[in-house]
Amino acid sequence: MFLSYLKPLINGIGYYHIESQFTDLRRMDIVVNFGRDQFIIELKLWKGDIAKEKAYEQLLGYMSAKGAEKGYLLTFDFRKEKNKSNKAEWIHFDDVQIFDVVV
Repeated sequence: MFLSYLKPLINGIGYYHIESQFTDLRRMDIVVNFGRDQFIIELKLWKGDIAKEKAYEQLLGYMSAKGAEKGYLLTFDFRKEKNKSNKAEWIHFDDVQIFDVVV
């Protein structure tokens, strides 16, 4: 569903690839090339705060391998709790910036 919103935005100017593979067999979820910029996007399902921390570390590893200073984490939260809320904010994690989105 996320890609259905992404594709028209980059149509004609950029492209994306899904699960790009590194030489050490690790895989990133989505890499978007748009003009001269590259965006590394990690997709996760909400599984708690510990899993969220691991997602940051995983994304940081991908960013480091690509030499990126910014990364993007999109978390889908399907819990039925009343107090959950969507958010979109920049966070600093180990000297890089991550745009953290929870929907």
